[in-house]
Amino acid sequence: GCLYARTMKQFRPAARDLKRNESKTRSPIYTHFGEALRGAETIRSVPNGAKNWSRQHRSFSDNNLSVFYSVKAMDRWLSVRLETLGNVVVFMAAVASIFFTRIGRL
Repeated sequence: GCLYARTMKQFRPAARDLKRNESKTRSPIYTHFGEALRGAETIRSVPNGAKNWSRQHRSFSDNNLSVFYSVKAMDRWLSVRLETLGNVVVFMAAVASIFFTRIGRL
């Protein structure tokens, strides 16, 4: 129980910051797309406007995905860590059960 709580105590602040950063990098994507919907004629009228818009949108998306992958890596870290702790608890219970059975106390 204590190890689970300690692991979660380490995880929560980092996860909160990463999720906040992911949200901050997602917002420009929505804004940029909404502006494109409202100004589609202007984008088409400017030479290379669609290409510039696409390049900028890809840059926003790449930035967001890099943070998103960090969030997913952090989630995997927690999952592996907690699964390992659970396996250690089960292993220790099995070893204790065998030990106590052999000495006649179980």
